Amino acid sequence: MRSYPNQGPTAPLESLPEALRSRQRWMGTRLERREDGRVDKAPRRVRAGQRVVKTDKTDPENWATYSEALAAYERGDVDAIGIVLTDDDPYFVVDLDGVIDRDTGEIHAAAGEVIHALNSYTELSCSSTGVHVIGHGAKPEYAGCRSNNLGFDLEIYDSARFVVMTGRRMTDALGPRDRQDELLSL
Repeated sequence: MRSYPNQGPTAPLESLPEALRSRQRWMGTRLERREDGRVDKAPRRVRAGQRVVKTDKTDPENWATYSEALAAYERGDVDAIGIVLTDDDPYFVVDLDGVIDRDTGEIHAAAGEVIHALNSYTELSCSSTGVHVIGHGAKPEYAGCRSNNLGFDLEIYDSARFVVMTGRRMTDALGPRDRQDELLSL
């Protein structure tokens, strides 16, 4: 098996939570560096028997099973795989960008507090400098999606979002936990 960029020899994709693997909302992506240094992760259809192409993440016809996405990754058709969050899912993702020092591995103190408070499935992003926390809950309608009030970029999504997954867990939580109250507090 190939490894994700900036990862060790094997990507632990098989350790992704069963609650997520069982959803037919998987897609792939190619990691494409832009001129500004950021990386685009546009979703790609990875359904068996169909061409792998950039496509709309909100169209259910483009979603695959976890097994189809993993097979596309193992064939080298995509650089990474991820799941699409929809209104029909019970999940949210808190995306903490640039909170881990690439040289020392130290995590921003406020990001550590967010991770501890949410206490749900948490993994390193494919950049190895960010963190995704996935839990059960819905973002309040009044809440925005982005903030940098804690000294780093924090995003919260619960629908129409493609989340690249690595399986590189940072906590003991093996899967998303019910964290509606904790999300409201955040």
